[in-house]
Amino acid sequence: MSEAYMKLLELLPNRPPVRLRASSVSDLFDCADRWCSVHLEGKRVPQSDRAAMGTAIHAGTAHYDTEVLNGQAPSIFAATQCAVDTLRDSDEDTVWDLRRDEAESIAAALTNKYCREESQKHEFVAVEAKCESLILNDVSLELTGSTDRIFRNELRFGVGDLKSGIQAVSHGEAKTQAHAPQIGVYEILAEASTGIPIDLPAKIIGMKTGKTPAGQAIATSEIREAKAVLLGDKSRPGLLHHAALIIHGIIPPFGNPRSMLCHKKFCPNFNDCFWRR
Repeated sequence: MSEAYMKLLELLPNRPPVRLRASSVSDLFDCADRWCSVHLEGKRVPQSDRAAMGTAIHAGTAHYDTEVLNGQAPSIFAATQCAVDTLRDSDEDTVWDLRRDEAESIAAALTNKYCREESQKHEFVAVEAKCESLILNDVSLELTGSTDRIFRNELRFGVGDLKSGIQAVSHGEAKTQAHAPQIGVYEILAEASTGIPIDLPAKIIGMKTGKTPAGQAIATSEIREAKAVLLGDKSRPGLLHHAALIIHGIIPPFGNPRSMLCHKKFCPNFNDCFWRR
């Protein structure tokens, strides 16, 4: 780690902490300029229908796994209905490229498939484990968020994260690329909210949101040492240090015109973006 970088890190402690939601960490490293506009400046763009569908699937699958965890007889019908109701209650500003009935059908089908085929493959000990606030004084950040799942394998524990989308599964494997920063935060929050030591590789449970049953696949892949990538070691800083330097304005945010979210539907800066020139 260079002496110049060390001097920048020395500027971080004892500043007022800035909130960093676990669910937004991947977006920060995808395009920091867009992240700062949304989360620091309060700019907004409408929610996409795919994002609304993902929220609905999360709600339905969490309903099912919570019933299992509580020792109840789980209801696939209730879980599926929860997903559909959540989608119907989605933000009025949602941009719908799909027809609403198509989105409801996909959310219901994938929730049903998860309940029938995927849930029983895992031994979950926590569902939507929420951490309201974790202050990291050395980088002056406040972490917050909910960990989708904490699972157990014998006497060891790890986090599980559900990811939905048209590219969430490819060639029978869940996509893990670019998820490590977010997963690292979930591992830190899971330990803080539950007191459970997290030392197993994380699981990404990918759910492909195709329009037909053939395109609605579920697969699980692992991410190893996500927390280490986030925290760094004696020889190199972690991604959390880079995030703090950007968030506190010590180094300027970068833009990424190659981002999949570089579109007027997803970025409030799109029409006058410096980085797209």
